[in-house]
Amino acid sequence: MKRHILLCVVGNTPQIITETIYALSRKKPPVEINELFVITTTIGAEKIRSSLIEKGYLKRLIDDYHLPAIGFRPENIYIIKSDGGMELPDIRSRADNESAGELITEVVKRLTSDPENILHCSLAGGRKTMGYYLGSALQLYGRRDDRL
Repeated sequence: MKRHILLCVVGNTPQIITETIYALSRKKPPVEINELFVITTTIGAEKIRSSLIEKGYLKRLIDDYHLPAIGFRPENIYIIKSDGGMELPDIRSRADNESAGELITEVVKRLTSDPENILHCSLAGGRKTMGYYLGSALQLYGRRDDRL
């Protein structure tokens, strides 16, 4: 059975994730997300952990709208790192943007390499360059059923 995976780029507004899950669940036919992955900065990761996991907003969304369980663990949060391997609190420079592009492309390539995955990508959050990189990576590696 195919797994529906949501990949989001996120900045300081983790509600983008729950809004996207809700919107997908209301499509005709509805999209039932099985697993969630996020690409963000250290600041974004802390906000995501705090709101979605610790405060339980993701579970609340699932319970309130009777959605199937969504696999989401702290390991599903990818933090953008500098060339030197330091986790970035924000994307400010050309080098930071290049690091973001490399990570985003790597994650999209890995998730699309499994023929059992259907990838749904949301570029609503994060810096505009993050959305651009996500869309470009999906153009390179996306398959027929993958969606932006």
